[in-house]
Amino acid sequence: MPRDRIPGLPRNAGGVVQVGSPEELAQVLAFEGTDLSSERIDFESALWRPVQDVRERAEIYRFLTSATEQVCAAGLLPRPREELAPFGARVEVMRVGGKQPPRSRYSSL
Repeated sequence: MPRDRIPGLPRNAGGVVQVGSPEELAQVLAFEGTDLSSERIDFESALWRPVQDVRERAEIYRFLTSATEQVCAAGLLPRPREELAPFGARVEVMRVGGKQPPRSRYSSL
């Protein structure tokens, strides 16, 4: 096990810290004040695939969104520069910077 790994965190077989239930979230939040930015943390529910009911899926989304906010608020992970979309949100816009792309040679403009 690498030196920078913190024992006691809920991990999956690949060594990734797993947060998908209130119990796992409580285990991670117990390390409040510890910098976990060197750890890989997956916020994923085991119920995600089998759940078909829209209300249950929305509850899972709310939990996962709340879990990421709580982990950042506890100082375990740095807050993202830009607000993240909540779990389950369909994101169709990509922000890019720099100069404009070249005009399409197939357009009529």
